[in-house]
Amino acid sequence: MNNLKEVWLWLIKHWRLHLIFFVALSIITYFLMVLAIPNYPVMVIVSHIITVLICVELILLILMPIITITIARHNFTSGLKTLYVYLLSAVLWLVLIVLAGINNPDPYAYFHPIPEGLSYELPSDDGKCPEILESDSTTWLQVSTEYLGLYDYTFFYPNLPKGDIFLRCFEAGTNEPLSAKKIESSTIVSSIADTSFCCQVNKRSFIIYEGYALQYYVARIEVWFRDSLTHKESKLIEKFYRVDGFEH
Repeated sequence: MNNLKEVWLWLIKHWRLHLIFFVALSIITYFLMVLAIPNYPVMVIVSHIITVLICVELILLILMPIITITIARHNFTSGLKTLYVYLLSAVLWLVLIVLAGINNPDPYAYFHPIPEGLSYELPSDDGKCPEILESDSTTWLQVSTEYLGLYDYTFFYPNLPKGDIFLRCFEAGTNEPLSAKKIESSTIVSSIADTSFCCQVNKRSFIIYEGYALQYYVARIEVWFRDSLTHKESKLIEKFYRVDGFEH
């Protein structure tokens, strides 16, 4: 108990060291958050370090008003000066965290490397759709891209009743949903009730938000159908594509 009291008294006496330590940790956290190392194990370690540093910084933030009140009880003027300096450091910490969040490249691709041996396609980027063959169902779904993370899908299918066609996307290695609610709602298209083989969806846009521009991973893109009468859902087709995240 006496040791804790001595530590507390030392901390109050040397509150400037506490402040310097807090600011230093804030700057280190900022640079770690905007860091992008193309190495999965290193990024995992960096992510854990960031979590620990932020927890320490929050503890230091909690101590700030307690130290300020203690100093103010003995000397009101010194307490005000301490409060002013602490407020500036807290604002600096908040600004650094916000800027890091804005500039932080999403490390999603580093945490989701492309599984070995997985066969996948690349979205076309020339605006041309590959040849669609009724005899080859692997050609019925075509994905193209016009901008980083922004995609279009074209879909052919035979003999569909009235209903809704939409996409669901998953990361290939972990089956994690990708932008689940946004993709499904933005890709809904009413089916063409036709017994013949035809284009059901023509260049419907969707955005994948996970990840960062030009940092690639593989998504399993599934086309689903919801019957307008029975509301029963069924998966029509799936394909694997290499994707990257939308550059917000």
